[in-house]
Amino acid sequence: RRTDPAVPVRPGPPAARADPEREVAWLREQQAATAAILRAIARSPADLAVVMEAIAEQAARLCEADDAIIRRVEGDMVWIATHVGSIPTNVPLGEKRARPMGPEWAGSVVGRCVLERRTVHVADQAALSEQEFPEARFNQRVSGTRTHLATPLLRSGEVIGVISIRRTEVRPFTDEQIALLESFADQAVIAIENARLVGNLQDSLEEQRATGEVLRAIASSPTNLRNLLDSVAAGAARVCGADDALIWQLDDGQLRQVAHHGAVHHALSVGETAPLDPHRVMGRAVIERQTIHLHDVQIADIEFPESAALARSEDVRTVLAAPLLREGSAIGVIHIRRREVQPFSPREIRLLETFADQAVIAIENTRLFQELNERNSALTEALERETEALEQQTATGEILRAISRSPTDLQKILDTIAENAARLCDATDALILRLERNAMGRVAHFGPIPVPDGDRVRSPRRASVPGRAVLDRQTIHVRDIAEAESEFPDSASLQNQLGGRTLLATPLLSEGSPLGAIFIRRVEVRPFTDQQIALLESFADQAVIAIENARLFDELGELNRTLEARVTDQVDELERVGRLRRYLSPQLADLIVSSGDESILESHRRQITVVFCDLRGFTAFAETAEPEEVSGVLAEYHAAMGALIREHGGTLDRFAGDGIMVFFNDPVPQPDHAARAVRMACAMRAQAMDLARGWRRAGYELDFGVGIAVGYATLGRIGFEDRYDYTAIGTVANLAARLCDEAAGGQILLNGRLHGMVEELVEAEDVGSLELKGFQRAVPTFNVTGLKDTFPSASADSAT
Repeated sequence: RRTDPAVPVRPGPPAARADPEREVAWLREQQAATAAILRAIARSPADLAVVMEAIAEQAARLCEADDAIIRRVEGDMVWIATHVGSIPTNVPLGEKRARPMGPEWAGSVVGRCVLERRTVHVADQAALSEQEFPEARFNQRVSGTRTHLATPLLRSGEVIGVISIRRTEVRPFTDEQIALLESFADQAVIAIENARLVGNLQDSLEEQRATGEVLRAIASSPTNLRNLLDSVAAGAARVCGADDALIWQLDDGQLRQVAHHGAVHHALSVGETAPLDPHRVMGRAVIERQTIHLHDVQIADIEFPESAALARSEDVRTVLAAPLLREGSAIGVIHIRRREVQPFSPREIRLLETFADQAVIAIENTRLFQELNERNSALTEALERETEALEQQTATGEILRAISRSPTDLQKILDTIAENAARLCDATDALILRLERNAMGRVAHFGPIPVPDGDRVRSPRRASVPGRAVLDRQTIHVRDIAEAESEFPDSASLQNQLGGRTLLATPLLSEGSPLGAIFIRRVEVRPFTDQQIALLESFADQAVIAIENARLFDELGELNRTLEARVTDQVDELERVGRLRRYLSPQLADLIVSSGDESILESHRRQITVVFCDLRGFTAFAETAEPEEVSGVLAEYHAAMGALIREHGGTLDRFAGDGIMVFFNDPVPQPDHAARAVRMACAMRAQAMDLARGWRRAGYELDFGVGIAVGYATLGRIGFEDRYDYTAIGTVANLAARLCDEAAGGQILLNGRLHGMVEELVEAEDVGSLELKGFQRAVPTFNVTGLKDTFPSASADSAT
């Protein structure tokens, strides 16, 4: 038993064992509940919600509870996975909340259960100490809970959840019911682990299934490029969780859409073209030969204006594009899209790049197979015209199937050709000879006539029938070698020993160059017919196709290895970009990556406008509020202010608690940097007023103040090898900070010099000259009360 209550409880009434029939009925109910849960696991191994609901229902019913709750715990995240019963909960079902593990967990029944990894049984929650169990008492008052039982879900000693049952009356649970709830907890752990393993297996199977579908499509329809690319697009959209996928092929400097899968409407149809434009995501991926990932393309107007406009018209948000690379050159692009802002994971990015490789293989295979099929088609047409025998057609089909199914198994194909040549031309045997480096050796043989080992490798000579065929590049037919001894002394001498009389040899020619010969013999004098001669020449063509096909596939394998190496190099480049973004602002990182020059990080002097802002009353709030409340306010505040900084083109120097420092006109020059800074500050003040109204409803008295100054500063990289920051150093930064300190709630204070630069654009009041710490002279100061109608809008500046 895991029960060792550390809280005061009243023991539950003992189970009634005097009535055997009642005890048997109780055991049967337990068995029925276990069976129901096992059936739910068996029927829906991956649907954890169904299994959890079955466990909760059985726990509430058999333990005679008013409700049952199953909570999940993963790291610092806690949420209610299942709830059945009539008692309300104070947290919505499925809403995940961050709650770091700590002593404060002991203030609730469930928290005590998680913290101490044991079953906790509270006979009367209303009788608990308000000081020791504040959260438990609060929950009791809200929900009306009196008796509460909770047991942890333990996996290898780690708490992954809690199952609890409650009653609104003071009626402690029995020992049998406590043991039963612990059994249900074990079943819940099994269900969670089973669902996790099944989910991982399903993800892996889904990836393998998608890859298998593409490979099967390549194998079954190597010349149907449309179907192949449709399979790649469908697999990419499904496995990567995208709403649609498109594939574009580079064609005469234009991107032609060759596949589209998904429900998202696209302005262009399959077959239509779009310009190769670096202001489009797909164009940039092709031009730079690297994967492009935009979390929200609709706000990328500056870098990708064409894609942003198109995304708004098609209601698309997140976009991922990977180039199709062949030997280092981009031949197209595949990109997937989502209608909501949901960035793709590293696994999904790797998967899309894999699908890009598959698309390249499909395109290359199609090209090779089209060349092969064109030659095969010509051969098949010739065979259909020149032969009427079904057996000949069947033999040709067998060879072509061997070429199609095993294009790299050359020996198997040549053996098949030799066998069919001997059988269909009614020859005693057949040999295929390969010419390599002026030496001709036997590579396939079918039939009973022996072949001496010395015949395996020799230079082609006109004194032999197959040698003459290779050297003269034409078919040689000898009706009786005994009568042609003077013309072919080598063949006559050999055939006198082996018993061959009628000989037929035809060269294997590839674009006029000999690759070898196919040679058939009969032990009796019986010349081959014209039809059999033509058939042997067709077998020679098939042997050439097989040899060339094997060569092309070897080249394709080398191409694939080159592509893999190229992908590895691009991953290294992406990792470099990622390292830059970890310690530089997005503008600076993008500027360095686009220019390839890190000299911009060196120290330099420039006039900038510095904005410093923070929250009034934050220190007092942070000293009295819970850490979760402080983190929540900061997260909401930083998100709102960060969006405005990005919108107005500011460079974020740092977040320091509630303090934020932003500067303009560096690293990207901005002629209107003073106007941008004031406009951003006014937008921040308006946003902060909205936030403050919500905070006041929660009991937080916070306000917002800003200080802005213009002047010269030294900018550049500071830090050490493992950590650098890009910052501004100078009096102007200190002045902005001091003005922020002096600003009352809702005030935006400017120094006199800055006011002179923007006075025609703002409504401001003179607050006099302020004595500021660290400044010998008083600073003329103005408070911005609003913007004039002539002040340029944010959209106009962004367009500029």
